[in-house]
Amino acid sequence: MENRQRKIIYVNLTKTKIKIRKSSEEVFKKYLGGSGISSWFLYKNENKNLHPLHPDNPILFFTGLLTGTPIPTASKVSVCARSPLTGIWSEATVGGYWGLELKKQGYEGIFITGKAERPVYLRVSSEGIKIENSQELWGLDTYKTTKIIKQKYGENNRIASIGQAGEKLVNISSIVFDAPHSRLAGRGGLGAVMGAKNLKAVIIEKGFLRGSIDNLANLKKSVKLAIPDIKKYTEGLNKLGTGGAVVAREYIGDLPIRNFSQGRWEGAKKITGQVIKDTIFSKNYACYYCPIACGKQVKIKKEPFIVHGPEYETLSALGSLILNEDLDSIVTANDLCNRYGIDTISLGVSIAFLIEAAEKGFLKIKGINNQQLKWGSPKLLIDIIHQVAENKGLGRLAGMGVRKISRRIGKDTERFAIHVKGLELPMHDPRAYTGMALSYATANRGGCHLESLSYAVESGIP
Repeated sequence: MENRQRKIIYVNLTKTKIKIRKSSEEVFKKYLGGSGISSWFLYKNENKNLHPLHPDNPILFFTGLLTGTPIPTASKVSVCARSPLTGIWSEATVGGYWGLELKKQGYEGIFITGKAERPVYLRVSSEGIKIENSQELWGLDTYKTTKIIKQKYGENNRIASIGQAGEKLVNISSIVFDAPHSRLAGRGGLGAVMGAKNLKAVIIEKGFLRGSIDNLANLKKSVKLAIPDIKKYTEGLNKLGTGGAVVAREYIGDLPIRNFSQGRWEGAKKITGQVIKDTIFSKNYACYYCPIACGKQVKIKKEPFIVHGPEYETLSALGSLILNEDLDSIVTANDLCNRYGIDTISLGVSIAFLIEAAEKGFLKIKGINNQQLKWGSPKLLIDIIHQVAENKGLGRLAGMGVRKISRRIGKDTERFAIHVKGLELPMHDPRAYTGMALSYATANRGGCHLESLSYAVESGIP
């Protein structure tokens, strides 16, 4: 194990060149995979004077430390780059199966730089690594993109793709993994980084697990012993998903309401995981080797009819934050954001900011499609999402993110532009958990609830 070399794929889209390089085990022991190892490689290879969307700025996909092992919740991949939204370090971590398959193909990560002359996708398979023309996919949403790729290469391919928002370099665009039952590398506008490189998708063919785990039998045995406790303590997540927490978080003051300005809201009980379970729930799904199965598939009224259900962050950002108690509109909006590749957290905070700015007289735009900018408007939400994806009208403004919108409007609007370092706050009010305020202030990428998980300790979780 001491002399093991780990393989990394280096891609230069400008020169259409692909190289496989090896890095020592010691480097990975020091930086531990995922965003840790990504930060090391980015530090060594990035020119800090370039714009985040400059071709020479890289984007990195690196598997987590335990990805590829039969350990619950460990099937992660981190996507890292300089953020077009914040201008600083950005990381977005996603579960599912994509990272697992990259690991099974024998690679720890992918380092991509340059810009292709025309739209392309990168495919890693048993036949090798290829850059292929994707002109026919450009302009399509992530659902259609995934469907066409699977028709061409088969169902045993995992696909990370961008939608129209990423193509149009929207600051709050995301990378969507395995649409329509989607997991998103959501934060920091990394979809735009792919779009700036004319990179529509990164495809990984299903591989086979290589024998790189010592004492695999004993590891599986210890995991098996832990699974009953994992299931016991995550029963609520299995039954209701993260959305099951909406009402409880409203009760303790953690649920952001009316752009973080309101403490209580009766509408919370209409947009929770319990209502989803009783009305539109289809089935659970899980990431690799995870007994929790917190993912929810829900029924919608049009094709593909069964899609990924909204998580807590989305129910809050597109619900309580803008006083929208219409669950159907939130499910529709979540589906649209997954199609277009848009971060629901940044979107919700941006819309809430625009409504408050209009309410206070700072913003003279009347609205969109005869819809007034006001709280609690389901149609306004849907109309803005379409315009964000097209990067036009009011959507162009919303897609900039709150810090840039506030700087454009001026007039003391920064007082209610809710962000840290340019990254919109997630859906946890720091007045409920004081440790969260410190987490927001010190997180490397900006306002982030995943850097310390201090609220778990404050809420009494052992």
